[in-house]
Amino acid sequence: MKTLYLFRHGKSDWSTSDESDHERPLAPRGIKAAARMGAWLAASDAPPELIVCSTALRTRETARLMLEAAGWDIPMAYAPELYETSGEAYLEVINALPKRVERAMLVGHEPSCSGCAGLLIGGGGVRFATAAMARIDLADGDWEGVRSGQGELQWLMPARFKR
Repeated sequence: MKTLYLFRHGKSDWSTSDESDHERPLAPRGIKAAARMGAWLAASDAPPELIVCSTALRTRETARLMLEAAGWDIPMAYAPELYETSGEAYLEVINALPKRVERAMLVGHEPSCSGCAGLLIGGGGVRFATAAMARIDLADGDWEGVRSGQGELQWLMPARFKR
C-alpha cells in the first residue's frame, strides 16, 4: 500500500505587496501552523520518505518548518508543476513518484490539494484550509498506476486543532 500526504501551505503574508505571488512568504500565523503540523505528524503517523514541494516560497517555507518541528531529515524535490494548477496535474506528479517510495508528501496550494484529494477518493468535497494536511492510502501497486477513485481518506487535519 502507498500512502500520500497532501499538505497545503500555511497562511501567506499579504502585506508584502512588493513580492510576486510566487515569492510571497508565510505570515506569522502560517509559520506557527506549519511547525504545529510537523510536530503533530511526528507524534501521530509515519514520516514520508520523500517530499515534493511547489516552488513557491510559502510552500518551501511550510515544508522546511514542518521538517524542523518533526525533527526529520527527509529528501525534498521541487516541482514547478504544483504551482497554479489543478488536481489532475497533482495526479501526474504522483504518477511520477519513485517506485521505491512507500510514503510521499506533496506540499502545495488550493484549490489543487482539494481537487487532488477529491479525485483520489472518487469524489466528494474535501476542503483544505491553510496548513491543513491529509493522509490518503492508495491501493496496492506503483505510483504510476494511481488513478481517480483508488484512494481512501484516512484523515484530514486542520492546523487549528485543539491539543
